[in-house]
Amino acid sequence: VPVNEIMKANGIENTNDIQAGQHVTIPTYVYSSKAPISAPDNDPGTKAALSSRGFNAGTSGTASAGDIYIVQSGDTLSGIASRTNTTVATLKNLNGLDDTTIKVGQTLKVAGKVTSTQVVSLEPTAPVSSVANEKPKTGSALSEISGEPKPYVKPSIKQTQMAAVRTAAPASSGIDQLRWPVKGRIISSFGESRGGEQNDGIDISVPEGTAVKAAENGVVIYAGDELEGFGNLILLRHSGGYVTAYGHNKSNLVSKGETINRGQTIANSGRTGNAQVPMLHFEVRKDSKPVDPVKYLGG
Repeated sequence: VPVNEIMKANGIENTNDIQAGQHVTIPTYVYSSKAPISAPDNDPGTKAALSSRGFNAGTSGTASAGDIYIVQSGDTLSGIASRTNTTVATLKNLNGLDDTTIKVGQTLKVAGKVTSTQVVSLEPTAPVSSVANEKPKTGSALSEISGEPKPYVKPSIKQTQMAAVRTAAPASSGIDQLRWPVKGRIISSFGESRGGEQNDGIDISVPEGTAVKAAENGVVIYAGDELEGFGNLILLRHSGGYVTAYGHNKSNLVSKGETINRGQTIANSGRTGNAQVPMLHFEVRKDSKPVDPVKYLGG
């Protein structure tokens, strides 16, 4: 849909005059294989997509085995998996993908249900186990970082790749409060309902691509996109039994086992996973128990 048509439908005069959470009416455009497209919309994904958000599916508009999804601008493999009620691993296996890289206009085979998954603990001694028909719920996937429920992991990832980080957390900076990871408006507070589950952290509205900073000196104990619903996620272990989590990133800039300094840029914010708008999901845990981040953040 051309930008000027969205502006016209909503009485928007300046493209900067929109805010997170604002309701915007999107005019419906139906493209055929013979329809011409204007230069701003000259995107093969736009022309090929149906109105069912990229699905070449039946009249129900829902995914089932054998359906095809056409990748749209802003899509991620984890986001497509969430919308089609399947897993990243299943999509990779169906489409012969070696990694999670996808391109606008690319067609993906999608399946309607999950047949099996693997889970793994972030604890040093926990083994990998196979679990049938099970994926952690979005809101509770981090409810016990070092215990149950454990994060969903792509079956192709080896146990050695997901082994817990044994490196001790570096010494604290000496500042008695955590640093805000980004500057923005809190759109979901600690304890609020988040996708049908209690929010174990806070969601901060920020423009996509905003630099995400480490709240305190720490060591990366996880950096990936295997936890269902959180998209690209980073977990930092700090001294004193604290862990901080940074979710829905557009890209992670650090690797597991890396020692991080307070204020260091560790990611670029995004809207991966089940995020509907660009945001940072931020959690603070003390001895694996979620606590209200606002009470620990300074300034």
